[in-house]
Amino acid sequence: FFFNQQMYKNIILVVTVSTLIFVLFEIREKKLLQECQSTSLSIMTSDPPCLSVPETRDQQYIYSVQGGDQAMSLNHPYLQRESVVFDVGGGDFGGLINQKYHPRLFILEHVSKYNDIMLEPFKNQANVNVLQQYTTDEHWETDIRSIETIIAEQKLDLVDLLNVDCEGCEWDVLEGLIGKNLQTRMNRIQIQFHPGMLVDGTSRRCKIRQLLKVTHNLVYNFDWIRELWQLKH
Repeated sequence: FFFNQQMYKNIILVVTVSTLIFVLFEIREKKLLQECQSTSLSIMTSDPPCLSVPETRDQQYIYSVQGGDQAMSLNHPYLQRESVVFDVGGGDFGGLINQKYHPRLFILEHVSKYNDIMLEPFKNQANVNVLQQYTTDEHWETDIRSIETIIAEQKLDLVDLLNVDCEGCEWDVLEGLIGKNLQTRMNRIQIQFHPGMLVDGTSRRCKIRQLLKVTHNLVYNFDWIRELWQLKH
């Protein structure tokens, strides 16, 4: 009986501490989000305030009703064969956008074990470059190139479309680009933020979007599904 009672007390203690930690993180996240929104009101246009993850339950359905990927993320009729597209994270986007528009496509994969997988479908396609191991930070590892370095190596004045869908690295990628003012070299920036990846993901997303509003106009937004920004001219 004593063992069972002690075990029960331990379980209650673990649950109580876990709940307390979760509540403290939630309070911190809401505070950061409120601070971000209060400082961004002056540049908010028709775009709604940054939504937290629980408030976006219907976004996927709305996105699908509007035509889904074919009408949104893969619909870029301005792209031509000489257009430059950066696909950060690999996945299906690169192959589909290449089939549709055949642009100068640079696929940036930062997980080395996926490099060969990314490279295989494009082996005989001269317009596609799979760039292995990259980051936004020059000093992360000596054998890894930054996006800034790649732009310089390829002598690119403007990237027509930057697609960022990298399963959780999007915050670091975008914060790194904005920190070096490289977002001004991106005509359109298409992003998929992934909910639940970071404790402070909502507030960091809000701050990124606040900074993007300075240089870009919002084309469309489906919170935590897809959003598209176009450079102001």
